[in-house]
Amino acid sequence: MKKTITLLFIALCSLSVYSADLVLNNFNDITCVTGTSGSFGSTMNTVNGTGVITVPANNTGEFIYFSLPPVFDINPYQYLKISVKSTETNYRFVPSLLTPEWTESSDWNGSYKYTSANAWQDVYIALSGMTAGTAGTYDKIALKIAAYDAKPSFDLYIDNVTLVAKYVPDYTKDVTVSNFDNIIAAMGAWGNNTISQTINIDGTGNVGIVSVPANNDAGITFNTVDKINTTTHDKINFRILATQAFTINYEKLEDKTNSAINQALGLYPAYTTPNEWQELSMDISAVTSNTYDKIVLLAEAWQSKPAFTFYIDDIKLMKKGLTAVEIASDSKTSMYYSSLQNTLNIKCDRAGLLELITLTGVVTKSVNIHGDTTLKLSDIQNGVYIVRLKNSGTRVVQKIIVGNPL
Repeated sequence: MKKTITLLFIALCSLSVYSADLVLNNFNDITCVTGTSGSFGSTMNTVNGTGVITVPANNTGEFIYFSLPPVFDINPYQYLKISVKSTETNYRFVPSLLTPEWTESSDWNGSYKYTSANAWQDVYIALSGMTAGTAGTYDKIALKIAAYDAKPSFDLYIDNVTLVAKYVPDYTKDVTVSNFDNIIAAMGAWGNNTISQTINIDGTGNVGIVSVPANNDAGITFNTVDKINTTTHDKINFRILATQAFTINYEKLEDKTNSAINQALGLYPAYTTPNEWQELSMDISAVTSNTYDKIVLLAEAWQSKPAFTFYIDDIKLMKKGLTAVEIASDSKTSMYYSSLQNTLNIKCDRAGLLELITLTGVVTKSVNIHGDTTLKLSDIQNGVYIVRLKNSGTRVVQKIIVGNPL
């Protein structure tokens, strides 16, 4: 049955199962009390198991809210995920936590935008910018819809409103800071630009997007879950795609609670392959302080460059000694492991020394190769290994997992 209420839409709250992630409302078999701020002036419906709200023209931040279970603790959750679709794009969602007395803790610093024009998009909204309080402090979570950029009234479809449990990194491995899919770091804009997340241009998952003004510089920041420990993780890797070449001309690590505590890196990694994804790496092994939990990346564009957009994905802290990518000038060398055949396949146009090394530094296999080689690994125990190939001054290092994935 279709329900239309001007100011308040109410359904019986059926939250009874608590799991790692908590669905607040899917407008079908899981529903909760839902409403709008008093002056929103729109209507709210449920159509075919989806929530629909009409956003007023030039809306400056009136909100919709979803009730939380009794005596609820927001601390175990790191972001709110909503599935969104509308004809309008590039409007912001600003999260708030509301007490029973309607006092609020809001975060206007994040930039969580819908960018996908009449297609469903999962938008992840970080909760870390708000004061979480203790269990029972808040009874509602609200979303301001900031669509004030001369936007007309439009219908906003919402589904699968879900609180996503905090990500607990495994520091014995490479640590994903953000992949814009199931791990989303709190992020912010740097400079006169806008940031958001959008669907990857190849249709596989989400990526971050940064709009850089003409003749200017602009960037993006990411908060890490814990302080960055450079004794265990000595590189920051990330993937970039853009329509033009550019340089990351300023990078630093910060304390996210005090930006005055920071260290510039001075590394200047260059994106050189327009319209293709390229992985860049920054060596942070010289950073001696473990007080930083924010990564700042700025793209240069002031040298008579037009405005442009770049995409970013898979920001990672790389485990020391495990995954250094040192593919120097020899672009014709590649290695890959086949779990089906249990073989290591090397494509190389010259002779060299290939070594298979355990994570403790023990060389378990050493072979001289002469060009393309297929190496059987039936005598090697299952596990994680470093493959190192040295030839004519070039060294290629790659991590592989022998046998079944760990």
